[in-house]
Amino acid sequence: MRQPVQRPACGNFALPVPMGPRYASAMQLIDPNHPFFRPAWRRWATGIFPIAWSAVELFALGNPIWAVIFLLLGIYAFWVLVIKGPDAA
Repeated sequence: MRQPVQRPACGNFALPVPMGPRYASAMQLIDPNHPFFRPAWRRWATGIFPIAWSAVELFALGNPIWAVIFLLLGIYAFWVLVIKGPDAA
């Protein structure tokens, strides 16, 4: 059976938005269970590198907006990949 599709208006066209429990977790920015993140050092590097780059943006380059963007992305990646971590399988 096909899932119902809600079509919100976006300007002059409509984008299909899947609905239902099957799509409840479809909006995941980083998947900690992806094979690329199996080694722990890649999860740590993916979380720490943007945080370190935010310091470079702020202190060396003088761009506070980009510093905040990279800091928030790094915190999110660190939370998803290191603190929450992959599912135990």
